[in-house]
Amino acid sequence: MRCPACGFESPDDFRFCGSCGGSLTIACTDCGAEIPPGFRFCGFCGHPVTAVASDATRPSSESPSEQLAASTPGIGGRRRVTILFADLVGFSTLAEDMDPEELRTLVTETFGRLTSRIEEQEGGVEKFIGDAVVATFGATVAHEDDPDRAVATALSMLEEVRQGSEEMTTTLRLRIGINNGLVVSGGDADDGQTGILGDAVNVAARLQQVAGPGEIIVSTPVWRRIRERYETQHVGPVEVQGREQPVDAYRVIGPRKGSGRRQAPFVGRREELSLLELLWSSATKGNTHVVSLVGEPGVGKSRLLEEFAPRQDGRDLRIRCGSERAFGPFLDLLESLLGGSPSDLEDLTRRTAELGVEDDVAPLLAALLGLSGAPPAVALADEQRKRQVFSGVWQLLIATMRDRPALIVFDDVHWADRSSLDLLGFLLERLSGVSLVVVMAYRPGFEKVERSVLRASHTGIRLELLNWDESVTLARGFLGVRRLPPDLERIVATRAEGNPFFIEELLQALLELGSLAVVEGEAVLAKVEVEIPDTVQGTILARVDRLAATERSVLQHAAVIGRNFSSDLIQAVMPGRDVASGLEGLSAAQLILRQGPGGWTFKHALIQEVTYETLLLRHRRELHRLIAEALEARRDGGVAVLEVLAEHYARAEVLDKARAYALAAGDAAAERMGFVEARDLYERALRLWGEGDEEGRATLLMKLGWAALLTADSAAARTSLIEAEAAWRAIGNKLQAGAALAMLGRVYFFSGESERGVEALRQAIDLLEPEGPSPELVRALTWTAIFNMISGRIEEGTELSERGLRIVEELGLEQARPHLLMSLGSFRVLRGDPAGVDQVRIGLDLAEAAEDVEAIGRAYVNLCLSLAELSQNSEGIAIARRGRDVTRKLGAPSFEWNIAGKEAEMLLELGRYEDAADLCREILGPQRALMVAPALVWAGSYLCLALLRRGDFDESRTNLDEILPVARRIGGTMFLPTALLAEAELEEARSNR
Repeated sequence: MRCPACGFESPDDFRFCGSCGGSLTIACTDCGAEIPPGFRFCGFCGHPVTAVASDATRPSSESPSEQLAASTPGIGGRRRVTILFADLVGFSTLAEDMDPEELRTLVTETFGRLTSRIEEQEGGVEKFIGDAVVATFGATVAHEDDPDRAVATALSMLEEVRQGSEEMTTTLRLRIGINNGLVVSGGDADDGQTGILGDAVNVAARLQQVAGPGEIIVSTPVWRRIRERYETQHVGPVEVQGREQPVDAYRVIGPRKGSGRRQAPFVGRREELSLLELLWSSATKGNTHVVSLVGEPGVGKSRLLEEFAPRQDGRDLRIRCGSERAFGPFLDLLESLLGGSPSDLEDLTRRTAELGVEDDVAPLLAALLGLSGAPPAVALADEQRKRQVFSGVWQLLIATMRDRPALIVFDDVHWADRSSLDLLGFLLERLSGVSLVVVMAYRPGFEKVERSVLRASHTGIRLELLNWDESVTLARGFLGVRRLPPDLERIVATRAEGNPFFIEELLQALLELGSLAVVEGEAVLAKVEVEIPDTVQGTILARVDRLAATERSVLQHAAVIGRNFSSDLIQAVMPGRDVASGLEGLSAAQLILRQGPGGWTFKHALIQEVTYETLLLRHRRELHRLIAEALEARRDGGVAVLEVLAEHYARAEVLDKARAYALAAGDAAAERMGFVEARDLYERALRLWGEGDEEGRATLLMKLGWAALLTADSAAARTSLIEAEAAWRAIGNKLQAGAALAMLGRVYFFSGESERGVEALRQAIDLLEPEGPSPELVRALTWTAIFNMISGRIEEGTELSERGLRIVEELGLEQARPHLLMSLGSFRVLRGDPAGVDQVRIGLDLAEAAEDVEAIGRAYVNLCLSLAELSQNSEGIAIARRGRDVTRKLGAPSFEWNIAGKEAEMLLELGRYEDAADLCREILGPQRALMVAPALVWAGSYLCLALLRRGDFDESRTNLDEILPVARRIGGTMFLPTALLAEAELEEARSNR
């Protein structure tokens, strides 16, 4: 028996829920008879059922963790809900003409019928306000299609009132407003009200006010969910009191005949489709096959069945198990087999006789259908009588398959009522030797079905998630484009994780937000933070709401920990709770997966995100704090733990600890050369810094600038270093101010602003020289020498490098030696001395021994430059490939790109134009917008030259137009001449055409 409070299945003889302790039965207020859950009327006297609060009492808890563990399913917390406001138009006029008692009777009956309409779609009445009713869909238990249910309810309510007022002197009409949005539900009322609060409620009320009599007005979030199934008309913006922005509104006209939604291609399921076709072929030869089609929500069960086209050579019956009514799927099946709904027992007898069914079957089916003249439905509680009725259904099925094979598809079997599952099991035990394929589509962990289909003729099909390539193919087909931008490809593959439904909904959300557009067959993506679409949230929340209380509480705690978690950590923050059984239940439901001893992971990232969003903010903060303290108690100082501690303390709003752990994690990441991670962690620490400790903040800005420089994030590096230089000057630390200026000069070089770079380095040297020899002065001299190399001032650069080397010898600054040696070696090569290459090689060896990422990257660039200058191209290409691989692994893309540019130059010199063009395209492709200016000029120039020498003038011209302005901005003898050479060759080629 299913608990009405939490959905947990208890044995039939239980009187109280084995999960939450709530009562499984209620007593009729008129005759006292026990009424099972789900009944709206007493089966013994016909009196309407009155909702009764659960008898279960729960211990009060002080900690949020305990409150969460003890909370009632679906009650309290943050959730997306669909709210319906409806009020009667014409009520005041009617009241003038009617006796108050008659008016009360009329209103009671009218609202009773409207309540029935709401409950038919599994909504709930929140409250009555005079002549208005407020209903919610998804406030206690979510459904995947709550907005659809609300609109369907609204249409039926309009019709109900229209029919009811036909005989009145005054016509009554409803006006209805519907909105979907985030609310907080209190859930502490005794009358079934959830106490929802939030802006979404106010918007729904306002939409109802602007609706005309007989109209339904919906908000944009609702419109997005229903527009495929309902015709709508744009109303325009609606002002809402207390809201800065108006709400866009739509009028619902009625059900839509067709669908205008994009159709994704059928991807990755060809083998499964072929298997279904093979089983059907076998069924046409007289065999029976039972197929279980299992997959998580959105993985493509319904789409596979849709592609399994209707059987033209047999009877094709497809039933959706979405109704809570007893035997709902089989009532639909019987109507399909009988050619419609019989009006009474006599009509049913005639129809079954035409199908060749024995006369005694009709009364049995009539009992199931609830027809007049049939045995009373309450007699179905008798086990013998129930099996007789089941036998009648079986006989009808057999009769309809005598002349041709049949396919019966039961979709969404996990939503089927208990009675239908009993009947399904009965039939599966007896269906054999007939031309039949039965397909049951359901979600993982639905053991009631799995136990029923263990038979020799059973075939199991389990749909897995799409892989990366299949996901991208589906996304391309959905958008109708040839390729996806790399960022969009990453979003599709990592956010949706191979779930076709999630892929479609994420893309649709981006299109509707205007963050994604399709222009001339190409997808164009703006940088955007992708939110989880409402449709995906509804799908996941519908599963979470139906978990037993303990399982849901464990899932929520796990969601706060993160995608991956351990059972012992959850137990630490849920002391005294049966965490182990909760985890096993979640595993059986395929919401989490085991990862080694004690380790678990959410099966899908979106399950974790949606579950997390259901928690109240105060509960989130407290749970993050508890988790952080539990992790601290383990005294595990690993880098990963430092990052996790920083995240949990930040979300707990314990800012001092969050900042300290973020900074420590950034330092640890930088030490292991993970500069991308270090940059992100330093940025987090900076956001959390607050007031005070200006020296510590300036030090952090320097670290952030350095990490951003190495990861080619010039904008972040520039901002951080400008701020750092100002902070050091304010403190009075000239050495650090000079160091910030020297580093800033390098940033300007990478962004193509040579003049600014030279000026920043000049200021750095002027500031540092009066302070005497120092590591900071050596770095400023080193980079000024590099600028001289770029500008062709070889003698000045050599003198600066030698000055720096003398300070290195004086102070023993071994870390700076590789930089100066490779500079001096490169200057020698540029003067025509091949021995300079050996000096560069020594610099590379020292850099690798010191594990200095910047020195390693520079050494490979200088070595490639030197070998190219000496025309030792074959060796240079081999060195370049090794250098690209090394710098890629070190996370230093700016060096990788520059090395690739020199490799392209050497490929050109060897006449390998195709290879040079391919290499340049590879590094210019998805990274073009991120590339440092020198690398962009080198790669772009050599691509132009390679294209010209292959005769491709148009692409060469397009590419040159982009890089020539950047080359002119950099200037010097190392970058501009190559671009000018490409321009000259292009002009010559054009004049000769």
